[in-house]
Amino acid sequence: ASAYDATGAATIAAIANRLAYAFDLRGASAAVDTACSSTLVALRLATLSAPRALVGGVNVIVPNRWSEAFARAGMLSPTHRCAYGDDGADGYVRGEAASFVAVRSGDRNVVLESVVANQDGTSNGLTAPNPASQVAMLRLAMTATPGYVEAHGTGTRLGDPIELEALARVYGDVSAPLQTASGKSYLG
Repeated sequence: ASAYDATGAATIAAIANRLAYAFDLRGASAAVDTACSSTLVALRLATLSAPRALVGGVNVIVPNRWSEAFARAGMLSPTHRCAYGDDGADGYVRGEAASFVAVRSGDRNVVLESVVANQDGTSNGLTAPNPASQVAMLRLAMTATPGYVEAHGTGTRLGDPIELEALARVYGDVSAPLQTASGKSYLG
């Protein structure tokens, strides 16, 4: 074993630090792993604590046994197409991707008005959203109706209706339709 083996084995903790080292970035460096919401939570933490930040998200599908387990649980789409918000939604599709955004407070080009994330607490299962918690989170997000919401977008018959119903309960009485989409749906 070498020093490279030791630092390479700490994959989650070392990723942010390797990037900071490679690009000679200074200041706090942290990795966040919350499953589906890791990038959103990292963005939320950055907007709360830093005047400038580089926030990124990466998903690499290793090992394959997780895909097999998700498929057996009925979470993955057997048609291999994620249909967020569609009546025919039959699951999501795992995808590999990396995305990064630079955040600067006071930047006039930023259209990000609110970033919120929460743990729903108890629901009908660990991977199922809690409708009341979803509504409470959206009410904390902002008082004005947004023009667009980047949704969790599970592409499932369980998750999407709960998310969309919460959005309708909070922002439903508006003159224009609320635009929603989910990057997860497109990347999968």
